[in-house]
Amino acid sequence: MLGLILFIYTSAVQGELFCTRKRETLVGACGDSVFLPCNFSYEGFPSLTNLDLVWQLKRPGEFAVVHHEDMKGPPNLQQDSRFRNRTSVMDSWPQSRDITLTLSNISGADQGAYTCEIFTLTPYSRKICAEIQLNVHTDIRKIRYSAVQLVAFFLIPVGVALLFSAGLTLGVRRYKKRLQRKAQEERAWRDATAMPRKPLRSNENVDLTCTSISSVKPLLHSHLADPV
Repeated sequence: MLGLILFIYTSAVQGELFCTRKRETLVGACGDSVFLPCNFSYEGFPSLTNLDLVWQLKRPGEFAVVHHEDMKGPPNLQQDSRFRNRTSVMDSWPQSRDITLTLSNISGADQGAYTCEIFTLTPYSRKICAEIQLNVHTDIRKIRYSAVQLVAFFLIPVGVALLFSAGLTLGVRRYKKRLQRKAQEERAWRDATAMPRKPLRSNENVDLTCTSISSVKPLLHSHLADPV
């Protein structure tokens, strides 16, 4: 009976470890700092000395300890040397249950699959709480070139459309001016052909008038010469 009570008490104190495995893909550039998220939960009253965490990098033919903390000793005793002074987690991670990894000054060598694991020693339990794929752009010029390509992909059609619209508008304006000029020329020609002309006296009338005047003069002279 006493053994059963001790077993129940021990189980309640030790508790049980839980986590939902998180799968994400992160992208960074050389020199950046990235945050690899990971969380866990614990039911019961865990002893802080009963928890152990490790972040690992796995690639084909390669395995490396990125960050390791054992509550019984100093951190990162088993850390791979290339990650030295470039990793950190919250100091209060056993209480907050947040073991998000900060990886600074990344390079192409850091690209790969990262796993976040949490352990309890008594009773032994192991959970993989996160699997993060980290992709690193090693050439900033490629990123900029890709951004330029993306902008050009959207701006070139817009520019072509604007140029086409401007050319079409200019062509319509020129066509309207040509029509207006032609209409003015036709109106001027009609006005010129419709102007009334000043009538001219015929030569016959002129001669007739002169003849009548010349015929009157001798009669006047002869009448004045004859005495009454």
